[in-house]
Amino acid sequence: MFFNLIIVYVGDMGVGKSKLPTVIVNTFYTQRPQRSFRSGPGIYGVTHGIWMWSDSLPHPSGEGSVLLLDCEGMDDIDKNIGANYVIDKDQKQMMNK
Repeated sequence: MFFNLIIVYVGDMGVGKSKLPTVIVNTFYTQRPQRSFRSGPGIYGVTHGIWMWSDSLPHPSGEGSVLLLDCEGMDDIDKNIGANYVIDKDQKQMMNK
């Protein structure tokens, strides 16, 4: 088996990268029960490292296969939600930065 198409999903944490390869898988396997890459609710990522779809996905041309890789989110989750908090040592409280 050879892969003549490799699709890798990368980007910031919590923006829905795992939902995109799920759409691709369901497009290839319309007759199978729907399965998906694991994803969580909201902005908190559940992918750790790199996940690969376990079944061979046939290339639309009929030759070779498609490899799907879902990568762990990058960057700081606080950047995505605007919740960078710091502790003010003088006032001993959390402050939104």
